[in-house]
Amino acid sequence: MDAQICIHLNIGVHMNKLILITILSFATSVAMAQDNSATTTQTGDNNAATTDQTGNQNTSSIDQNSTVGLSHEAIIQQLGTLNEASITQTGENNQGAIVQGRTVAVFDRPDGIANGNIATLVQSGSNNSGFFGNGGDGAIIFQGYRNGSSINATASVTQSGDFGQVLLIQGSDGSLDGSEATVNQGGLNNVAVVRQGEFSGSSSTNDVAQIEQSSTGENNFAAILQGRNGQNSSNTEGFIFQGGDSDQATVSQGGDNQYSRILQGANGGSSSGNTASVRQPDGFAGNYAFIDQGTNFSGSGASASVNTATALQTGLDNRIIVQQGTTLDGRASAKSTSDGSFITATQNGDNNYAYLDQGGNNNTMNFNQIGNANYTNLIQEDGGFATITQNGDNNSIKGFESGFYGEFGLSLGGSTLNVTQLGNGNLLMLDQTNGGTATVMQDGMTNTATIIQN
Repeated sequence: MDAQICIHLNIGVHMNKLILITILSFATSVAMAQDNSATTTQTGDNNAATTDQTGNQNTSSIDQNSTVGLSHEAIIQQLGTLNEASITQTGENNQGAIVQGRTVAVFDRPDGIANGNIATLVQSGSNNSGFFGNGGDGAIIFQGYRNGSSINATASVTQSGDFGQVLLIQGSDGSLDGSEATVNQGGLNNVAVVRQGEFSGSSSTNDVAQIEQSSTGENNFAAILQGRNGQNSSNTEGFIFQGGDSDQATVSQGGDNQYSRILQGANGGSSSGNTASVRQPDGFAGNYAFIDQGTNFSGSGASASVNTATALQTGLDNRIIVQQGTTLDGRASAKSTSDGSFITATQNGDNNYAYLDQGGNNNTMNFNQIGNANYTNLIQEDGGFATITQNGDNNSIKGFESGFYGEFGLSLGGSTLNVTQLGNGNLLMLDQTNGGTATVMQDGMTNTATIIQN
């Protein structure tokens, strides 16, 4: 028998919690069968609501709405599959949690299942934080727990204000396949963390995580962790988009055929004081890391000052692309105002590819490739400094093979390049202008170095 529960409260601050507990005790007792529907609506301040459902194809929603909207608390707990939960909170200092695949009553149950579940959490206003983390997370979604699974689950969180915190976990140490996680934050000083298959023994396959933080915000932090610690993970995608300054972003992925992209910069490509890091240290083959700090998609000059980009890959046939202060066509822009940015990248394995592009003044690049048959494209501008080390056989450093700069790497405006190639059959092709400086050391047999300076 289907059960439907509708709770509408419009009561004062002092009495609402007592009345709510009485009503919800009845709601919990009858919401144990399958195909249940529970709706809670509250107006006023300092409200609290909890809904527990066990079984499949259940639906639950909590709406806490008021003119001022201070200090709401909402929890939905569902144990089963094909369940749907939503929380909407208006105002400040709110805390909301959706837990699918675990309830308080069965905290240690080893088979938290959240297959096909949908979770949506929306918070307006600022200072939505409180449960976990540094000062707490105002929005929490758990899907799948312990040795359970989170297959084809969907989770989304939206926060529109400042000082919000989000923690979204799918398949903490169980199986995870085909799930999606999305976080959208507007404002300043926000924190968002998405974890998919994070612990030893879990797996993450065909999963997607995306964090977007406002183009008008700054001092935001975003982290995506997919298939950490060398789990059996593949074909996951992690995207972070940050539009402000002084933002931090990190993506960590373990496995094969992983794709990550960090895009920092808005308002015509401006990006200042941002930090981006991609780690793919436990992979075997086919991983892709893309960091873009200050690209102007209109084709004119970009501004990318004092940014830092770090990338690490282990395995075969991996790709790293880092752009700082460039234009849409991939060329370092002579009109750009970028300066003082840093790139540190490492690839350990064979047949890897790196494209490193810095436009602007006084930028620094440190790049290390260990292995055979690796390939590097390099573009610098206006007094940049690059150190590149390749350790292995048949490695090469070039620019575009076809395109704006012919067959040669390009170093403009008095840039400095230090190259060390250890091994046999390595190739260097470099074109420098305006007083560039090159120091090349090749150790091995049948190596080739071509340097053009004008």
